[in-house]
Amino acid sequence: SPSRGLGDVYKRQEIYTARADFEKKTRVATSYAFGAKYSDSSIGSDLFYKVNTGGVWQDDARSNRFRYREKVWAAYGRMNTRLWGNNVTVGLRVENTSVDSRSLTTNEGGSQSYFDFFPSVSIQRTFGEKDKHSLSLNYSRRISRPYYGIFNPYSVPMGEFSSITGNPDIKPSYVNRYSATGVIFSRYSITLGYTHTADAIGQVVLQDPSSADKTIYKHVNIGSTDALALSVSAPVQVWKWWGMNINATAQQYWQTFDGQDDDKFFWQAGLQNNFNFGKGWS
Repeated sequence: SPSRGLGDVYKRQEIYTARADFEKKTRVATSYAFGAKYSDSSIGSDLFYKVNTGGVWQDDARSNRFRYREKVWAAYGRMNTRLWGNNVTVGLRVENTSVDSRSLTTNEGGSQSYFDFFPSVSIQRTFGEKDKHSLSLNYSRRISRPYYGIFNPYSVPMGEFSSITGNPDIKPSYVNRYSATGVIFSRYSITLGYTHTADAIGQVVLQDPSSADKTIYKHVNIGSTDALALSVSAPVQVWKWWGMNINATAQQYWQTFDGQDDDKFFWQAGLQNNFNFGKGWS
């Protein structure tokens, strides 16, 4: 039987990008910006295991060679203007992505290609004496791509009864964010936000189909998640030499996976105190 093992890891990463941007201010409070970007990422990861059997080093079945390539073409534009007394920002990003991943060891892998639009809108209005108060509404759509290592179908042993396995079929997740923020006296702020994530990525525990005693940890698209959050921030001047900042957040979270619904509530609060002693000391 093998007396000892030896592992070597080799990684090569090449990233090429090209970007062009144009910006123009046509009149007071109005500006345009346009741009395009191309990125090409290639990653090679080789893991070699050798075992010493009777004084002779031999290749071990745990060795793995993995190749990953991602290409993204993007065009984007943004406009800032003042409309009906509101400060308005409108943006749009268009992307085409292609992903190729393959394990040279097991000849497993896959290819993905997707085309997406990512709009964003922000509207802000100030009011009151000297515009001390404001209200802003925001919306944006974003993409969250999986980490390249998740695509590797290689199985990494964690112990005698568990392992981590990659998923070459993993898909990106898409996040839609909505928020409303009010600021009073240019000091106190309150934000109500809602986030919906489609094809959210999470790690689950599965039973190994080849053994009822073993479990597999694997990243999958778990379905959709929703979060509703309320945040408050308030600076308070207790005395001339003592100031504090109070912040608190409460969030309700919902998740749907494989026909199962789950929800959680959590909150957090913080208090920061600042003391000024004069002559530059605080």
